[in-house]
Amino acid sequence: MKQDERPEQEPPRPSARRVRSWLLGCLNTLLLLVLAGLLFAPHFITSATFKKKVQQVVAAQTGGHGEYQSINLTYFPLPAIELGQVTLDIPDQVQGTVAALRVSPEFLPLLTGQVHLASWRRRS
Repeated sequence: MKQDERPEQEPPRPSARRVRSWLLGCLNTLLLLVLAGLLFAPHFITSATFKKKVQQVVAAQTGGHGEYQSINLTYFPLPAIELGQVTLDIPDQVQGTVAALRVSPEFLPLLTGQVHLASWRRRS
């Protein structure tokens, strides 16, 4: 048989072991990113910058002023933020204080950087 007459060979396929190693590496990287997010999230939400941003969003969406004394982040059963001693003042409409307000965002939009509220509960 001449060299030019050899049948075409298929390109080598990645072995199952190589694919498994690649998938495991991707999973480990994702897990490390999630753990880093869980580690740094409490520091971010307790910052003055975050508090100012919350106040700006409240003012933009309600036309009023909102204030809170404390903030806590919970992860289980669903991620949620609990605000303590929340005061809301919307001129000519509403004025009041709530002992605690628990806000739970939808999980999947958080992965894309969007915040959609799934639920909120107040405690007087």
